[in-house]
Amino acid sequence: MDDFWEILRKIVEDMMRGELDPEKALNAKLFYYGYSVTTGPDGKPVIREFGNMPSLVDESSLGEDIFVEARDLGDAVEVLADVHGYTPEEISVSVNSDHKTLVVRAGPNVERLELPAKVGKLLEKSYRNGTLRLLFKKKRGLLF
Repeated sequence: MDDFWEILRKIVEDMMRGELDPEKALNAKLFYYGYSVTTGPDGKPVIREFGNMPSLVDESSLGEDIFVEARDLGDAVEVLADVHGYTPEEISVSVNSDHKTLVVRAGPNVERLELPAKVGKLLEKSYRNGTLRLLFKKKRGLLF
């Protein structure tokens, strides 16, 4: 362990005298990488990468997966579906005859979700920035 501190002390001293390039001192190439993700006007994700490394993003896989979640709001059930990369025309939603299973289809992908309660009438539907929001009225009856 003392050898490590001795080597480090020499590197720092050489750097202070301006005799040593820090990149060469470590015998390593420094890499950096970053990205930003925004939503384009068509609702599809736009990824911008920067740095001196090769791309880490496989853009061919964007828009393939869909994610759906539901939550109980008391008198209603809200469903949010992340369907980035698909237009509203490519998305279909249905509720099975049990009134508790939701099926979302986006392109070739299908996602089934067990809802927290039986649902009836669709109260609201909106699509914004790749997110589909549905609001269903809870179905009332003797048995839920």
